[in-house]
Amino acid sequence: MRKLIGYCAFLGITSLAGVATPGFAWAETQQSQGILRAVHEATLSSELAAQIEQIPYREGMAFRQGDLLVSFNCALPRAEAEAARQEVRVKKSAWDTNIELDKFQSVGRYDLIAAEGEYRKALARAKSLEIQVSYCEIRAPFDGQVQALKVAPWEAVSAGQALLTIVDPGELELNIIVPSGWLTWLHPGSEFTFEAQESHSTSAGHITRVLPQIDAVSKTVKVIGVLDTEDGASVQFAPGMSGRVAFTEGREAAND
Repeated sequence: MRKLIGYCAFLGITSLAGVATPGFAWAETQQSQGILRAVHEATLSSELAAQIEQIPYREGMAFRQGDLLVSFNCALPRAEAEAARQEVRVKKSAWDTNIELDKFQSVGRYDLIAAEGEYRKALARAKSLEIQVSYCEIRAPFDGQVQALKVAPWEAVSAGQALLTIVDPGELELNIIVPSGWLTWLHPGSEFTFEAQESHSTSAGHITRVLPQIDAVSKTVKVIGVLDTEDGASVQFAPGMSGRVAFTEGREAAND
């Protein structure tokens, strides 16, 4: 029995109240622990080997979707792309000429097919180089802030190297581990109250998803919820904050 109590304490699962929060009867709830995670978080990597030219945003700075986050020195790829575009014009002109000659049966069938093949090969190479040039800038995929910089301007990086981590602190989800037995009453839409341990800020919320698999050893399941914060109130919460989560619905079910 002591082992069971200790294990539940380790998970932070209890039906007893901790420090009282004014205006909320914690003692009348089923409780667990939750941690806030950002819905949008990403570590951006380089798609090519090049020298970094600029990184406009430093750690902690906010940006908007589409803003430039990293640019590279791409003088050589841009020159190659321009040369490829000129090559496409030349090959297209040669093909068009052969098409006109074919109308008068003044060109062999093989020469006509070869001219078309040369044009399409040049076009494919030009498109490939245009894609390479598009990697010369990394723009923000969503609104957010820079969490961590892993490189600096003028450094040479390799393809696939991590450059920076970005996060949107304005859209959060609450990850909660609960006993699998709670699934008799816990479901998407179930309401809860969350209190952040770091700031003691509280917010109502509701469950949005229940993961399909139960942990066979601990007999627990992960559920995900969102906070029902009012405009401006979300600044009281940040990714990584943890705290207790209280469900009044579970207490009512236990008393039935």
